Amino acid sequence: MTSTHAIAPARADHLDAVAALLAAAALPTGGVAAQFPHDYVVATRDGAVVGAAGLEIHGDAGVLRSVVVDPGERGRGLGQALSADRVAAARARGLAAVYLLTTTAADFYLRLGFAPCARADVPAAVAGSIEFASVCPASAACLRLDLREAPADPLRPFGEVPVSQTGGSDD
Repeated sequence: MTSTHAIAPARADHLDAVAALLAAAALPTGGVAAQFPHDYVVATRDGAVVGAAGLEIHGDAGVLRSVVVDPGERGRGLGQALSADRVAAARARGLAAVYLLTTTAADFYLRLGFAPCARADVPAAVAGSIEFASVCPASAACLRLDLREAPADPLRPFGEVPVSQTGGSDD
């Protein structure tokens, strides 16, 4: 990530830009507007939204979703930084685990410490979320990061990462 990127809580006026990034990346937008901007962060460069990530809270677990980076900004660690920010927010809230579904980025998240998880094994509150119940296909890989355990590998970014804030604002 270059010094010109900033990660900050999402604002209501970021929704259109985030929806456009998600659509351009062929990622689901269902349910995003209902949860936005609360618990979403955006990455900006020169004032433009170039990335986003959300952490939806369901009981004592979170769902990491809508992690997206503009194609021109990829390869700079921005997706990892956005994900790390949301995991840090989950830790700050005392959540037990973070789950995600992906059809394209399983290897990326496995390298960051997530582990495969059977969809049938997710908590009922997570299974009832729009992401799990209807937005993502059954073929999507289900991954879990246990937040009660310290990261085994000190090179993994989710051990100690400063969180931007635990949620967005409507400003």
